[in-house]
Amino acid sequence: MLSMKTVSLLLFTLIATTAWGQEKSIEVELGIRYNLPANTFNSEVPGWDTQKSGAGLKAMPKWNLSNKKSIGVHFGINLFGEDARGSDIGTFVIFSYVPTFQHQLLDTKFSPFYSVGLGGYSVLNSETAIAPGFSVSLGTTLFRKGSIAFEYHHLLTDVEVDDAFFNNFDRWNFYGIVLGYDIGIK
Repeated sequence: MLSMKTVSLLLFTLIATTAWGQEKSIEVELGIRYNLPANTFNSEVPGWDTQKSGAGLKAMPKWNLSNKKSIGVHFGINLFGEDARGSDIGTFVIFSYVPTFQHQLLDTKFSPFYSVGLGGYSVLNSETAIAPGFSVSLGTTLFRKGSIAFEYHHLLTDVEVDDAFFNNFDRWNFYGIVLGYDIGIK
């Protein structure tokens, strides 16, 4: 089976080769994310419990294949409230590197879009170097350059953390609302 490094290198090579052959514009999408607490979608988590809630930043260099389609690499950093068993509750950090395909459905100022990506996630201070995962987002453009989207990220394998302090880090997922802005580089 291919390692995560091999898959990432192959995807990066594919993206670079495709982008090199295009005469389209290159953009960088910058964004801020609010990560919704787990109790938003899981009624078993008490209302006062804010686990998985937090904030993040995103940068996605992308190459426009056409007016409506682009490929890029979504880089993210997210800070989360811990789901900890002890009284010393702090935060933890997840870095993401996700090659992504994005499709804008209309060519208008306000257009719905979706994006899908498959890549790697790294949890700071864990024993797992990189966990494979995927992301899906649905949103709309705002005046062609801005965007608002709902994102879902899911890690496909367990992340090795200290089980004496953390709960439920097996095949972890998180949801976010992202505000973005595209900076064009022609």
